[in-house]
Amino acid sequence: MPGPCRSLLIAILAHICSKACLHQPEAGRRPPFLQTFIRKSLTHCICRYDARGEARIPSLDITQTWNPAMKNEDNTRTITYPLFAGIVSVQEILVIGVFLCMLYLISRADFLLFHSIAELASIGVAFSIFAIIWNSRRFIPDGFFLIVGISFLFVGGIDLVHTLAYKGIGIFPGDNADLPTQLWIAARYFQSISFLVASFFIGRAITREKKYDTAIVVALCSLAAILTFASIFLWQNFPRCFIEGIGLTPFKIASEYIICAILIATTLILFWKRDHFDPVVFRLLIFAQVFLIFGELVFTSYVSVYGEMNIVGHLFRLLSIYFFYKVFVVISISRPYDLLLREFKRNEDNLRRSEENYRTLFDNMQEGLAYCRMIYDEAGQPADWVYIDVNKRFGELPGLSDIKGKHVLEAIPDTRELTPELFDTYGRVTSTGVPETFEIDFKPLKMWLRVSVYSPEKGFFVAVFDDISAQKHAEETLRKARDFYLMILDDFPNPIWRAGSDGKCDYFNKDWLEFTGRTLEQEMGDGWADGVHPDDLDRCLTIYQTAFANREPFDMEYRLRYHDGTYRWISDSGKPFYTPEGEFAGYIGSCYDIHARNLAEEALRQANDKLNLLASITRHDIKNQIFTLRAYLDFSKESRGDALKTTEYIIKEERAIDAIERQIAFTKEYEDLGVKAPVWQSIESCIKDATAALPMRDITIDNGVSDLEVYADPLFPKVFYNLIDNALRYGGASMTHIGE
Repeated sequence: MPGPCRSLLIAILAHICSKACLHQPEAGRRPPFLQTFIRKSLTHCICRYDARGEARIPSLDITQTWNPAMKNEDNTRTITYPLFAGIVSVQEILVIGVFLCMLYLISRADFLLFHSIAELASIGVAFSIFAIIWNSRRFIPDGFFLIVGISFLFVGGIDLVHTLAYKGIGIFPGDNADLPTQLWIAARYFQSISFLVASFFIGRAITREKKYDTAIVVALCSLAAILTFASIFLWQNFPRCFIEGIGLTPFKIASEYIICAILIATTLILFWKRDHFDPVVFRLLIFAQVFLIFGELVFTSYVSVYGEMNIVGHLFRLLSIYFFYKVFVVISISRPYDLLLREFKRNEDNLRRSEENYRTLFDNMQEGLAYCRMIYDEAGQPADWVYIDVNKRFGELPGLSDIKGKHVLEAIPDTRELTPELFDTYGRVTSTGVPETFEIDFKPLKMWLRVSVYSPEKGFFVAVFDDISAQKHAEETLRKARDFYLMILDDFPNPIWRAGSDGKCDYFNKDWLEFTGRTLEQEMGDGWADGVHPDDLDRCLTIYQTAFANREPFDMEYRLRYHDGTYRWISDSGKPFYTPEGEFAGYIGSCYDIHARNLAEEALRQANDKLNLLASITRHDIKNQIFTLRAYLDFSKESRGDALKTTEYIIKEERAIDAIERQIAFTKEYEDLGVKAPVWQSIESCIKDATAALPMRDITIDNGVSDLEVYADPLFPKVFYNLIDNALRYGGASMTHIGE
């Protein structure tokens, strides 16, 4: 990799490292060597050029606090990072510095001893991490620490073989630098891939029940380790990583960059999911990753396995191992809740905050709330209860400011005598666990309360009270006003009804009930429709429902069953009414008995029809007689010389005049037709009355319907009289009887 690109990558890693430190707000002093390192690394990537073409970079003061708004006099921004705050102390920095210096001196004297110490330290930390994770695996809430911890066992194992295979140790045949380099690359691949996979399980388990998580991780890591060792020792197809006299192979160099890329991806995922970690744990993990990446970058440039860059790479790796040690060993022992049990601690904190929130809600809710324990007598019946806890609103009720811990019969002695139903309800809810809501006139405090009670556990109950005294007072005032107007409607001399906004009738006045002879309960809802005549019901309901849907007044006439079982015609007028707020409240209607009027109208119509028929017949007959009269008058004029014929014509003219007189008299007799109500009349009596008034001579009447009665107009007998009279007049001298 070219120098500028490598510096850019190092600068990015430094930036990520410093950004991770922003998770902790406190700032501290930073080691000058790191400031110098970052400054030099940034030269190739964020340098600026002045007018002379010389490179200039922004001022980097890593010893200060991050302030993006701060600018220098030359308009360059000052970049500051709180790097090690809360991670390592000054004493630790000094100890680490001394330890690294000693190792460096040892490397100058004996590289194999230096390498063995560095690797064994790493292996010891790896095995310690595995031991801690393995023994606490049942308590680990997610898959991240489980995968990382178990993978350290296999990474440490591969590193152990790498240490024993290092050139100069002489344990493995051949004693060359390629085998340990292969093992090194294999271990770093194993470690980086394990970290990347683990990062996807931050905050969640591998399987839903977590029952097989450990077995899955162990199985996969074991398979990967077996394949790795088989590739290197058995199949010997693992790519070469070091060639004596030449140095690192392209595969080894490329692998180091791939491993760096994997670790950078893991770091970015950690940063994205940083809220799942304790701030200190998160920063330690980031620094461990970053120093591991620094070491891998350094390992891309050595030629000799004993060279300076190899030493620097191992020192960076030791720093990385130290931060892993801080995370998994130190913190897991001193502050286990910040590492493996952080989720439990978070749940505990959430529970505490939830309790605080609920307590605030409990104390500030507008309804009174009491948590009580029921006390039973020897028979198992509710006898008393103790107020375990009450909220502020409950304590504001009259006389209840200091009721916590008291018995109800001590605080409100008249409760059992004045409201015994309260004991029954509370006892029932406490024993069954079924919540109830009710309203009660709590006479001891002269208040109306709406109470909701439930039982959180057997023997205890929670009652929520709402003072509804003002509401009940308003309802009582409204009820009295309603009763007053209903009393007026009840005394109204016509049937009155009322329907609610659902179209169901909820009131009928006294006159309606007296008219139908039914009770209020029978008429309520749609019950009134039972009294409507079947022939009128569909039409009546259609008019009512259409008007109701359109909120329009209506008028209709229908037959309603009277209390004696007959149907009487009524006129029903309905009109919508509204609340004072303008909301539709239903319909109110009044009815009038129009049965007599309808009967009179029907009788008048029938009489008119009869008179029209009679007038038509009479007019026709008179016209016929007039026509006959005019004909005989004309005959008389023509027969003036014949006295006998003239006399005959005159006699016939007189008969025509008599017929006209009788027809006029007939219309006079029928003037009152249809005025009086129909009655039942015997046909035999009508015939007897007619024959008694007429000169029957010796003519007899054949009556074949002597037992028949007809419901007809009182003038009905006149029909028989006129029929018999016409028969006598025009039947001739030979007629002996009148009949069929």
